[in-house]
Amino acid sequence: MAVKLRRRALIQENLVIIIFLAVVHCFVIWLIVEYTQYGNTIAWIKGNNIGGSPQKIVLELKVANGVNLSHQRVGYLTIALPAVRRLNGSTRLVEDTLNSLIVSTLTKDVPKILIVVFLLTDDPVWTEKTGNQLYDKYKEHVDKGFVQIVRGHRNGLSKLFPFPASENSEERQRQAENLHYLNIMAYAKNLSSYLLLLDEDVRCQSNYIQKIFGFIQANTKPNRVWFVLNFSHSNLMGQLTKTSDLLKAIKLLIVLRYDVTYETLIDYIRALKGQPKKCQIKYPPFRYANMKRKTFLHKNFTQS
Repeated sequence: MAVKLRRRALIQENLVIIIFLAVVHCFVIWLIVEYTQYGNTIAWIKGNNIGGSPQKIVLELKVANGVNLSHQRVGYLTIALPAVRRLNGSTRLVEDTLNSLIVSTLTKDVPKILIVVFLLTDDPVWTEKTGNQLYDKYKEHVDKGFVQIVRGHRNGLSKLFPFPASENSEERQRQAENLHYLNIMAYAKNLSSYLLLLDEDVRCQSNYIQKIFGFIQANTKPNRVWFVLNFSHSNLMGQLTKTSDLLKAIKLLIVLRYDVTYETLIDYIRALKGQPKKCQIKYPPFRYANMKRKTFLHKNFTQS
């Protein structure tokens, strides 16, 4: 009898511990989701948000000198352009994509679009130097709200939800990449209706925005469900998502503790929402200039 009582007491103690750990885990997830939803995920920014659309969203953005400014911007499309630090310090590849987008965007479409260059680095010195260099070169477009240059917090999210310790270099690289994706999604989700993920060294067609608008309209029907539309032959570059769906991706990326690749996560959510297969435009308006150059996004390709 005494043995049974001790066993029952042990089971109850273990159950209490499991429940406690589950509650703590849920609280941490809630805390990070709230942080990404309402907190400041940007450590450095160049550029204003000058809206050209009927709706208004006010964001508190931190600039380089630590002063908080209120910016208003709600556009139709945010184009995320991640830029990695290169050994020679060159910004030519990100400039090539920027130049192609700027030249190919009609003046009447500029108020609907925001191009955000994400500087993917932990080095504040490189951020300051590269950010100011890009700002000086694209000052006109930055000042009128067409382009922003930002760097996300490395510590803000990773301290709240630290990476699992790993000695595997591929796992560490994937974890770092997922944190970059997390920052991009957390920042972009309140800026416009849609988020388009591009990359360095990309060229776009002169009618790219008309193709995007038309393909969105063609797929926005009561009986058609979609999570992601593809505007290139790549699995990642040229992906377009609704910003209203980004919080779902953020939550899953947090819950899964960075154990999956971003590409796998997108495919999972696509299936979860009932989108049966990859939805790619017939004649994609975006392409890489050189497939052999290493950029932030993995250059994986599959058939539609």
